[in-house]
Amino acid sequence: YMGLLKKGASVVFSDCSFTCFQDDSKKTVNSICVYCKEPKGSEDKGNTVVMESCFVSGFDTGVYIKEGGRFRATKSRFMDIGRTALEMSNPFSVRVSECLFQMIGRNALAIMASDYHTSMEHHITFEKNICEQISGRVVALVGRHQSTVHSLSVRILSNEISRCQKDGIGIKRLSLLSLHISRNIITNCKKSGIILK
Repeated sequence: YMGLLKKGASVVFSDCSFTCFQDDSKKTVNSICVYCKEPKGSEDKGNTVVMESCFVSGFDTGVYIKEGGRFRATKSRFMDIGRTALEMSNPFSVRVSECLFQMIGRNALAIMASDYHTSMEHHITFEKNICEQISGRVVALVGRHQSTVHSLSVRILSNEISRCQKDGIGIKRLSLLSLHISRNIITNCKKSGIILK
């Protein structure tokens, strides 16, 4: 839980293993591996969460960033996650690269982009990841109003996506500054490989 960090602070998890063993019959709350809620007024000094070569398994949610913040994951594995591996609302920047997502109950990366300010450009990069057996979408980016121009640039590059129960990549109700989707291999998705609407 990151509520104890000052504005602009960083926390780095390197070579860590996080495993949650749950008895579903006695379960009363949702388990989250890393939870970060940004303090109010921290747009220019959002906290940063970094995961390098980590293993996360058995949680309902791997990482949950409630408002704002910056997140970076490299060479990490997210496996057997009950809901969403990485869930965020209005992050300032996200970079996920060279990670493995396997047996995910909903989405690998889910971002609600509802309140982006045009004065500051935001970036999302998802590249060189291997994603398989995803019950929802690998990348799910959702906005509230397509008529609002979001100060958001998105890059989805060189990923291997297979066996999704929904779309491989889904982007809905967003007016982006830029969108670059290139060199992805998408196979055996039950719905669309890529859906933009």
